[in-house]
Amino acid sequence: MAAEGVPLCRLLRVNEDGSRDVELTRPQSEPLGIFFSKGRETKKDGLVVKSFLDKHAKKLFAGILRVGDEIVEIDESDICPLTLDEVKDIIQQKERMVIKLCPL
Repeated sequence: MAAEGVPLCRLLRVNEDGSRDVELTRPQSEPLGIFFSKGRETKKDGLVVKSFLDKHAKKLFAGILRVGDEIVEIDESDICPLTLDEVKDIIQQKERMVIKLCPL
């Protein structure tokens, strides 16, 4: 469980294709501290990490989640065909999730 008011992030595995499985845990009813945009022409049209809420949030995710990383799955479900709002709704409903990231 996340410390009070602090999201947690941990690397679970690096896959053969270079993608990473990362567990994210956020405090109940608190923001994750990450801003996203939808899609990228050169990748799979997932959710791209655009920026972090502040320097503190950036430090929490350092070494695991970077600006430009693309989320293509949440809990083993492909999010590429979903809209940005649909993906945000999924994230807001979960306190814990495993995401698949494709690096920059």
